[in-house]
Amino acid sequence: MTLRLMPIALWIGFLLYSVNATAIDYSELKISRDQWPQHANSMNIAALPQVRQVIEQFDESGRYRLVVRYPGGESGANWAEQLVHCLVAYGIPGEFLGRELGSGDPDLLLLLMIKG
Repeated sequence: MTLRLMPIALWIGFLLYSVNATAIDYSELKISRDQWPQHANSMNIAALPQVRQVIEQFDESGRYRLVVRYPGGESGANWAEQLVHCLVAYGIPGEFLGRELGSGDPDLLLLLMIKG
């Protein structure tokens, strides 16, 4: 009886390991249009607490990859572009930055800090 359960136990263990191994560790920071500076420049954008946190935590060891999710339309794309330019101006190489359409809210940018 015990030998019959052994393959099942191994299979369950493998599944649990697989699920754990594919889990993505990330943090999500939200920036609303209300928070965005009226006269956006790199200094004003970098003063936002969420942006400051990213700049302080980032290192070039490859520990983080950053993704900006933005709302659709030209306005959303321009908004994301302003944020990316600011991050680059403050020393985050463009190779660690990505942009994705789809923040889920027309008045929200999502900044994902993905580990690994």
